[in-house]
Amino acid sequence: MFIVFEGTDFAGKTTQINKLYDLLKKNDRKNIKTREPGGTPMAEEIRNILKSDNTLNVDTQFRLFQGARLDHIDKVIRPALKENKIVLCDRYVFSTYAYQNSALKDDYEWEKYFKEISNLGAWPDAAIFFETSYETFLKRSVNIKKDVLENASLVEFDKRHQHFEKAYYSPSFYVSNKALINTDDFTEDEVFTIVKHYIKKWYSLKLK
Repeated sequence: MFIVFEGTDFAGKTTQINKLYDLLKKNDRKNIKTREPGGTPMAEEIRNILKSDNTLNVDTQFRLFQGARLDHIDKVIRPALKENKIVLCDRYVFSTYAYQNSALKDDYEWEKYFKEISNLGAWPDAAIFFETSYETFLKRSVNIKKDVLENASLVEFDKRHQHFEKAYYSPSFYVSNKALINTDDFTEDEVFTIVKHYIKKWYSLKLK
């Protein structure tokens, strides 16, 4: 089982992945929690660069994301899947699509790139997308120092939101199980109730 949590910043995905990790652990389900960019020592170093250096051009950013992902797949994701562990990942290929798409060349072959990831044996079988409005984004991040990737104008936020929606609705980005949750008007616990509903439904898991 490979489940990715995707979505705009401050929509609550990291909180929800932490809750699911704890619940699975409580129910004696072997699982790991990881993130992108990151997940390995090298990938975490790349993460720090991507989040702090605002001088990188988009091509350099994308290549760094790719390098971090390949290391992550090779050292964390595939080994865990081979051990039949549930892999929970905070951001994955859909975030790359949403954040990089507006800046890369229009003819970039995303489907080819996704197929390459799939051929590596690291394509998710479930994806939960979390979304929120720009107003909620500003409210939740008002006292938080945002990094290079998190900092977004209304225009940039809307672009990312549109790309996430395209990734969710388009049959080109196929994932066996998908859910889209707007967290604007829900508490963290209410959102987690929805998350649990989907996990139980997709995998027939009995979770206490």
